[in-house]
Amino acid sequence: MKSIIKYWNTEKNGLTLTIGTFNDKICYLGLQNDEITTWFDNHKFILEHQSSPLPNEISQLLDDFFAKKLLPLTLNDFYLTGSEFQKKVWNELVKIKTGETITYSDLAQKIKQPTATRAVASAVGKNPILLLIPCHRVIGKNNNLYKFRSGGEIKKQLLNFENNN
Repeated sequence: MKSIIKYWNTEKNGLTLTIGTFNDKICYLGLQNDEITTWFDNHKFILEHQSSPLPNEISQLLDDFFAKKLLPLTLNDFYLTGSEFQKKVWNELVKIKTGETITYSDLAQKIKQPTATRAVASAVGKNPILLLIPCHRVIGKNNNLYKFRSGGEIKKQLLNFENNN
């Protein structure tokens, strides 16, 4: 039997968000031009669009993010599929505070794999839960923004938003 991923489209802070849940935990959060169907193998999952309002706890979590409140999240707050290495990288991402940035090489140092910068960048890019697992806070050396799956302009917009009062 295929597993069901429920998903909603909503607007928050001028952004179009797509939020997917599995077993009542967020498993996907995309922005603007992201396509949820590219993240889930249709042979294993059924995507079920929800016309009901976003669940209150998820809506409040997003409101808190956009209010720049401290979100004491851990990976256990989400339903994540990924390798142990990816989860190790994502676990460090949730520790990056609003308004802070880190380089890919610094992130590799934090997970005690200083020569794995490219693998770290790949894991950051495969993060399925934007904003709440804040991969947009990872930048290249010399403040290079590099790629962001929702586009470089969105990444710049998010960083500017977080750095302004």
